[in-house]
Amino acid sequence: MIQNFLNRDWGDFPKCLGKCLMELHESWGRTYPNKKKLSDKEMVYVAIAYNQGHADTKKSFKQGYKGKGDTKYYGEYIWDYMQLSKGISVA
Repeated sequence: MIQNFLNRDWGDFPKCLGKCLMELHESWGRTYPNKKKLSDKEMVYVAIAYNQGHADTKKSFKQGYKGKGDTKYYGEYIWDYMQLSKGISVA
C-alpha cells in the first residue's frame, strides 16, 4: 500500500476509483454478505463500514468519524448527502 502512495497512484483517477470501489465492495460484503441490492439506509451502513472498518446496523447513523467541532457523525452526513442528491435533476 505504501508503494502505491510512493508511486503517486493517488494521482491516477482510474486507479483511485478502482481502489475505492474495491474497498466499498469489501465493506458491503462484511456488512451485508448475502444481499445483492441495498436500500438507501443499508448503503449508509456500508459507507460507515468503509469509513471505520465496520458498522453496527442495529445502531443509528451516529457512527464513523466525527471531527472536533462537528455536529454530526460521518454516517449522518452520508445520509444527508444522499437525501440532497435526490433533489438534483440532470438536464
